[in-house]
Amino acid sequence: TVAVDGPKITESNPDRSIKTVFTQTVTDKDGKEVINDVFKSSYDSPYKYPHPGDQMLAAKPSNWTNDEWDQYKQAYHEANPSPTKKR
Repeated sequence: TVAVDGPKITESNPDRSIKTVFTQTVTDKDGKEVINDVFKSSYDSPYKYPHPGDQMLAAKPSNWTNDEWDQYKQAYHEANPSPTKKR
């Protein structure tokens, strides 16, 4: 039998980067555990990467909190700074 638990988010950051974990357990026909693997993953902030043709959301999605919306706007502006003017 193969059982998978997860993925579960173990760390979530304001810039939307996350860390996750999932576990795979394999047991034989007698119920003896033969494999128990833990898989850990880290996902960088999506705002650090270009999204061609993508624009910042103009309005807060209805399922976001005000804090999530503020974090999104801050992370977006940090990843997409306005060009500086030359004097």
